[in-house]
Amino acid sequence: MKNHYKRNNAVIIFGLFVILVGILCNKWLLAGLFSYDGIINSLTSRIVIWIFNITCVLVWFLFISYNRKPFSPYLVRLAIKLMCTIFLMALTLELSLRLTVSLWPREIRNLIFKKYGFEPSGIYFVDPRYDIHIMKPNFKQNKMFYNDHWWRHQTNKIGIRSNRDIKEADIVLLGDSMIYGHGINAESTLSYCLEKITGATVANLGVQADYPPYEYIRLKNLGLFLKPKVVLFFVNGWQDEHDFSFYRPTEYYINKLISEKEPDYSKGVAASDYLRFYKKTYPYGAILLDNVVLHKFFCKRKKLSEKLFLVKNIRRNNTQLNHERKKIAIGNIMMGILVDTKRLCGINRAKLIVVFNAIGEPYDFNNICKDICVANDIPYIDLNEKSPKNNYILENDGHYSPDENKCASGIILQYLENNHIIKDKQSIL
Repeated sequence: MKNHYKRNNAVIIFGLFVILVGILCNKWLLAGLFSYDGIINSLTSRIVIWIFNITCVLVWFLFISYNRKPFSPYLVRLAIKLMCTIFLMALTLELSLRLTVSLWPREIRNLIFKKYGFEPSGIYFVDPRYDIHIMKPNFKQNKMFYNDHWWRHQTNKIGIRSNRDIKEADIVLLGDSMIYGHGINAESTLSYCLEKITGATVANLGVQADYPPYEYIRLKNLGLFLKPKVVLFFVNGWQDEHDFSFYRPTEYYINKLISEKEPDYSKGVAASDYLRFYKKTYPYGAILLDNVVLHKFFCKRKKLSEKLFLVKNIRRNNTQLNHERKKIAIGNIMMGILVDTKRLCGINRAKLIVVFNAIGEPYDFNNICKDICVANDIPYIDLNEKSPKNNYILENDGHYSPDENKCASGIILQYLENNHIIKDKQSIL
């Protein structure tokens, strides 16, 4: 009889373990840990999860019902102690991560605390049409972190960095993290400084890790819906050259983008399908659930595999191309992008100006783009030539500081005035 009760006690413990596993294996937790964008979109995956949950409940019921003796108070206390111990361990680790930020190596801090990702508290979602990252609309993240810099992130309903909704804009900025405003608050970004000194409405379409093909996609699918009068297309020589080596787009891919029929921009920003694939997510707020290293690993692995799959299907160029052939390939791609950007801007009565960022050396990439601009009568501003040699950059980082943004906005304003593009603080011609 005694052995019978021992065996049944083990059955109860196993049953409690099964029901705990069933509770933990819910779609929200699994999405936060393993999903690419923080959401489980597959109907099959959701069905499998619910079937597993129901199976756990049934197994638990069968095991518990097998034991005719009522629950032992000892086992109840043991289960409560076990759950409290797990909760206190998780809470202790959570608090230690939050209170000892400065003690971790910088790479670990960046990995854990940055929000440039697709997790529930990350600022991006993915558009599978182009495999491009897009900022979530109406999204606030008050604790963005990278390289020991903290800043606030906020987007409006069209998914651009702004604290107000914009239906039309006089000036549209296209660029990478320099233009987005990495490491600084919105009131210190280039778009804010330019808007302040010109009096024009400026839309900041800058996104971290963008490069010219992505800028072209954002202009075509969102920027021109804002009916801008001026489009500033920023080129970041040293970083864009690196991004071309990383993403490895081909002329086939670029020609496919260019050949897509442009939408009817006259209908305004409400007609844009830029946010077509966005599905709202709710941040957990806990570092353990939202920034677990395992989740980051799965995200990166899936993103890399999808990019390799995309590149494979667009017949990517040989990665062993020599330097001269690489320059020719990049030149052909940039020729297609800049020429078609000029065409789109012309049709929609917008003035295209290419702007070369002032961080780092010009490299061959800037010179390639300048030659294209000269050959195709595309005006450009080279901040490398006009900005002070001692560029203002963030400490421990290579991005624009508030002072550099003020300087760059002044250079751009001077160009607009000298070329009679802007008449005064209230008028853009």
